[in-house]
Amino acid sequence: IAEVAGQRATYSVNAVDSTTVAFPANVAAGNLLVVFGAVWKSGGNTGVTVTDTRSTTYTVRWYQNSANTNFSLFIAFGIAPSAGACTATIDPSGVSNSLDGVIDEFSGVADPPEDVNGGSTEGSSTTPADSLTTLTADALLLGMMAHVTAGSPTLTPGAGYTQIGEQESEVENPYNAVFRIVTTAQAYTVDWTAGASVAWEAATEAM
Repeated sequence: IAEVAGQRATYSVNAVDSTTVAFPANVAAGNLLVVFGAVWKSGGNTGVTVTDTRSTTYTVRWYQNSANTNFSLFIAFGIAPSAGACTATIDPSGVSNSLDGVIDEFSGVADPPEDVNGGSTEGSSTTPADSLTTLTADALLLGMMAHVTAGSPTLTPGAGYTQIGEQESEVENPYNAVFRIVTTAQAYTVDWTAGASVAWEAATEAM
């Protein structure tokens, strides 16, 4: 398993029904495509649909924060059915959304890709984290945290995790998305350190 170099792309938009984001270069057939997102809408959303111009079938793991239901995050993933230029569309259930996130591509992942869904954890602290236990020896860990706290504190991934993208400004949806490639089937904690206490949601997936 490996991250495809140069395929990260971020998006950050306000007051939109949906948005699009393009992979910087052509994607390869059989590779894993991942879309991370933080969503804010007054009154909240019930979910999000993710599609792309390669007709990839995405599985979406959607988590709405229980303390502040205006705020949600998601991790969507699918295997590209063909090679070529690829633009993803992120379309939450509601209108007038604030959307922030990042996309990426990975090679060497099985089809179907999901090893285990780690779910999500929420809290209020300087140490956002979520844990999962992988089922296979060689796995790709994906994690995302987001928060809705003013002050724009720094967001730093834990040791061993590589940052894919982040947004720290309180004007947008602050988030941090990471990955890690592991070789042992065991329990893992995907963690971050925030520069000040935040009301956070953190989610994980293993591929």
